[in-house]
Amino acid sequence: MVQLSDGEAVPYDTLVIATGVEARQLPAAEGIGGVSTLRDYQDALKLRGALVDGNHLLVVGAGFIGLEVAATAISKGCVVDVVEPAPSALMGKFPAELAERIHDTHVDRGVRFHFGQVVDQWHVENGEITSVTLSQGQTLRADAALVGIGTIPAVGWLEGAGLELANGVVCDHVGRAAEDVYAVGDVSNWHHPRLGENRRIEHRLSAGEQAQVVASVLTGDAVPALDPPFFWTDQYDEKWQAYGYIHADAEVEIVLDDPEANRLVATLKRGGKLDAVIGKNAAKHLIPFRRELRAAETQTIEQ
Repeated sequence: MVQLSDGEAVPYDTLVIATGVEARQLPAAEGIGGVSTLRDYQDALKLRGALVDGNHLLVVGAGFIGLEVAATAISKGCVVDVVEPAPSALMGKFPAELAERIHDTHVDRGVRFHFGQVVDQWHVENGEITSVTLSQGQTLRADAALVGIGTIPAVGWLEGAGLELANGVVCDHVGRAAEDVYAVGDVSNWHHPRLGENRRIEHRLSAGEQAQVVASVLTGDAVPALDPPFFWTDQYDEKWQAYGYIHADAEVEIVLDDPEANRLVATLKRGGKLDAVIGKNAAKHLIPFRRELRAAETQTIEQ
């Protein structure tokens, strides 16, 4: 059974955990007007209201959320500063060679990056942010700020419940966390047979596909193979798409580079095996690689 916050006990035959994630916060910035994260509709409305021509936007975090917001803000006429403690954008999330291209596009559009730094002081007037001072002493005007420093799986309510919790709810390859207990979506840490390990995948399509797998298990239908992870990011006039498993030690080969069409395709391999493909404005060109990756995933599960 599950006990609710008002004390009511709700019995179940099968439990599916789909509580998602919470935005990681910066304690020093909590409660300051004009500083927000981006997790829900109200956050989006609040941020949109700050993207006004001439406003200065501070973005903390050079991940995908931070860079997408930076691109949108630049298109609205904002002055954008991105503060990132790592030495480069998208570190650990994207191959360095490709992340550098994304970074260069932002610089060409006017985004100012401050790598290897954190916000040391938040300056406030009448409860609203006005500026920040960085760890190397530079002060930046900030009419608004977005904190995009990742997420935390929403598993606090499961402490002591007997489930294995490690970067989310640990599951097998069909989402089973314990007898009659399953988890799907951002909160779940599924086992991926082709990797031979567990990984928490925070992509919208993966959440839907995991739900289909669990639904098939519960209804006794044929269980579909979980598709390799797929996500995309839209920044300016560039749509980057990634399919498969991205590893830091992968060998990156650019198999198509067409500057005039602003198009690129890169493969990621380890030990000669294709692990992922990444494209920029190249959806059709990714199709054969996606077929190869999907076939390899299905074959692994069947074995």
